[in-house]
Amino acid sequence: MTRITGNYNGKQFHGMRSAFATDRNYDCPITGTIYGCLLNEVNALKANAPRFTEKPYIAPPLAPILYIKPENTKAGHGAEVTLPPSASHVHVGATLGVIIGKTASSVKIEDALHYVSGYTIVSDLSLPHDSFFRPAVKYRALDGFNPAGPWIVNKDAVSDPNNLLIVTTINNEQTATFHTSQLVRSVEQLISEVTEFMTLQQGDCLLVGTPSELPLAKQSDQIDIYIAEIGQLNHAIAAEKKEAG
Repeated sequence: MTRITGNYNGKQFHGMRSAFATDRNYDCPITGTIYGCLLNEVNALKANAPRFTEKPYIAPPLAPILYIKPENTKAGHGAEVTLPPSASHVHVGATLGVIIGKTASSVKIEDALHYVSGYTIVSDLSLPHDSFFRPAVKYRALDGFNPAGPWIVNKDAVSDPNNLLIVTTINNEQTATFHTSQLVRSVEQLISEVTEFMTLQQGDCLLVGTPSELPLAKQSDQIDIYIAEIGQLNHAIAAEKKEAG
């Protein structure tokens, strides 16, 4: 049986996954800092390879390219995410969230999974942009731009985090698939390389990466993300507000 941890109405709960319904809204289950990783999928890295021979890059990245999804981006299962007035679409980056279970610093690859407590589903939303050189805060750090959940499954429920199918559906139409076997750095390698230069704390979440071609969603769209052995995260893009007149 799969054990889960989640948040509902501001309270944390624990139990068997079969005991909790997926037709209700849940709070974001991630309690720590969320770190995303760019270009950690083989096709995404290949697609951008020519750019790294030009300024300001000069050479391909040798270490993980990280960004932070701050506290205001956290949203849960069933959330409605509002786009800014200037945006008509948003990229949907379906990915695996790796939850750190204890303080992790200078972790060896072979020990990395001992520092993991569980896994969750994340919809890493971003406004369309093409810069990797400067932190894309205004594109990625908008309110609600990190729906996650519905819960965190215990790490023992996932047989191999590097062998998971991720499927994105928008309005009941499959728009993207991604497999974690396509990662440039495995989950273990990513944890090891990140903790070479920064300490991860209990509750922090590492997003393993997304493909280069991400589907676009617009207002009123319903987004469903399925990851084998974890479940399905549902959220929506809020409808356009009508001006009173």
